Parts: sequence; structure tokens; C-alpha cells
Amino acid sequence: MAHRFRGKIVVVTGASSGIGRAAAHEFARQGATLVLAARSHDSLEAAAAECRALGAEAVAIPTDVADEHAVRDLVATTTTRFGRIDVFVGNAALFVYGLFEQTPTEAFKRVVDTNLYGHLHAITALLPHWKQRGEGTYVLVGSIQSLLSAPYQSAYVTSKHAALGLVDVLGDEFAGTGIRFAALLPSTIDTPIYQNGANYTGKTSHPLPPTVSVERAGRAVVRTALHPKRYRFVGR
Repeated sequence: MAHRFRGKIVVVTGASSGIGRAAAHEFARQGATLVLAARSHDSLEAAAAECRALGAEAVAIPTDVADEHAVRDLVATTTTRFGRIDVFVGNAALFVYGLFEQTPTEAFKRVVDTNLYGHLHAITALLPHWKQRGEGTYVLVGSIQSLLSAPYQSAYVTSKHAALGLVDVLGDEFAGTGIRFAALLPSTIDTPIYQNGANYTGKTSHPLPPTVSVERAGRAVVRTALHPKRYRFVGR
């Protein structure tokens, strides 16, 4: 798979840590030109520097995907600078841990704003560009919980189910065109999302074993972009 993405413009959201950062590294190794987006400025710049050290051109654009205008600016800035977007990896996500009755409505909404509307904002901005070009690939980084339930994770599960439903519909609507929608559904990945997410249980949250490394998940993101399919699973 060496340099399969040479000359390709790839945007990765949630690229400052976890799966997004690992995927950015792997795209860099495959020769992609990278635009990395996340809310955190310093860690995002560090991720971009790591990609440049791997030989790729990489720029960091701090972006909150819950902000529709910020996502439009991300897409517009990328297409203005590089002329196009070949692959967009929608990876940014928030996590809230707690029983439904423990979870404040505003925290629930914030998760949905990022984990669902973040994809909606990106796809809405991308489609005019991709329809004009006749091609483009959107990779949704979902979760096995896009299909399954999990107690204490009502906001996360709801948002992941909804985002997968959106991408499923778009996959049907654009079937037979050069515009492709694919979903990566990892099992348990030990990423900072567990430590960074809001926790209303009074107990420490942690991923349930067996876990899959972020590096393995990052490689799966690149495989999904290279060979888009409706669902790709990684881990048990």
C-alpha cells in the first residue's frame, strides 16, 4: 500500500489524538497531502509536525465540527489552497459517561452536535464540490456502538447510531456514482476519549477489554479510504 495516496488531498477531523492522529500518520506514510482539524491547537500542530516528519505536506486548521461555519471554512480553505478534497475522514467525537438520568441535557446535546451534526456539516459543505468533480470519498469513523447498545453511554450510542444512519442513506443515494460513503466500525479502542469525556457516575471510566491499538485502527481508516465499503470492522 506504499504511497497509494500520493497526490491525494485528505482531511482528517479529530486529528489531534487517538484514531485520527494515528490515521494521519498512516496517510502521511502513504504520501497524502494532509489537512488536520481538531479543537485543540497545540496537539493538532504537534500531529501535523509528526506527519511532516514522515515526509508529508500537512497543515493544521483548528476546527470545532459542531460549528457549521467553522466546517464550511475548513472545506473552503482546503479547496482554495489545494484545489480539491479527495478523502474526508469524519473522526471527531465526544463521549459522555453516565446513566441517562444522570446526563445533563446540554451535555447530551453537545455530544450529538459533534458526533452527528459534525458529519452533517461536513457532508453538506463537501457535496457541491464533489458533485462538480464527480468523485470523493467520505469515511465515517463510527464505533461498534453504531450498531449496538451500551449502558451509561446513551448520548454516545444515540449519536453514533444516527451518524451511521445518515451515511447509510447517502451511500444508497449516491450508489453508482464516484461519490462514496464508507463506515469504519472499531471495537474498543484505548484512546483519550475515555479520559477527556464528561463523567457523571463518580467512577473512573475506562475501555472494556480486549482493546485494539490506535495504530491498527488508523491503518483500517486508510484501508477504508482506499477500498470504501459500507461497513468495515476492526477488532472483535
